[in-house]
Amino acid sequence: MDTSFLMPSLFGAALAGVAAAVQLRVAPGRIANAGHFALGMILALYIGARLASGPLSAVLAECAFASGMLIASFASLRLWPKGVGVIIVAHGIYDQLFAHDAGMPDWYPPFCLGVDVVLGLAILVWASGRPTQAQS
Repeated sequence: MDTSFLMPSLFGAALAGVAAAVQLRVAPGRIANAGHFALGMILALYIGARLASGPLSAVLAECAFASGMLIASFASLRLWPKGVGVIIVAHGIYDQLFAHDAGMPDWYPPFCLGVDVVLGLAILVWASGRPTQAQS
């Protein structure tokens, strides 16, 4: 069994499970908002890695990708909060398939996949299907 994928992804999934449980305990109606914020932090890590290791064109491409994902997530937050979960899961899949040259350590894409899948599914399960007054 390949532990170079399994261990980081399980650790990421466990970390996201704890974060989702805490969020649901503290402010269950705002799990999609927390997911949008978490996505921004995750994307910022990739921009930082590109700044440290890539040419300017790669930094600009990463910024454009991150901006697109955050705009889509924000629009979803306003229109269909469960969509934030879909976007987060899509980000994890994208990372696993395409982000191995992003300047991150080899363990990070499977870790991010574990985080993104669990967090995204938690949002899909527990977020309201429509914006609440607090999200509008």
